[in-house]
Amino acid sequence: MLCQRGAIIAYTRMLNTHFAHSSGTTVNHTMPVVIIKMRKGFSSEQKRIIVKEFTSTLTATLGVDPELVTIMIDEHELENIGKAGKLRCD
Repeated sequence: MLCQRGAIIAYTRMLNTHFAHSSGTTVNHTMPVVIIKMRKGFSSEQKRIIVKEFTSTLTATLGVDPELVTIMIDEHELENIGKAGKLRCD
């Protein structure tokens, strides 16, 4: 899934993992991994809110345990982002 809004682009990938349970059975888990690509400059508090809200939305929508949700924030300088044929820093 791809979501774009303003300065944030988020990709969600569902990873299926298999764990051996102590009983000898195999337990399957679906782990949502979200990669957020955004410009540098947001505060740690803003990033905490983003992580909390994405996690909350995924757990409510998909019914997964919050412990299985991974959020990765990938920040970029405006000089490394192009849009409409121009660098964002121009």
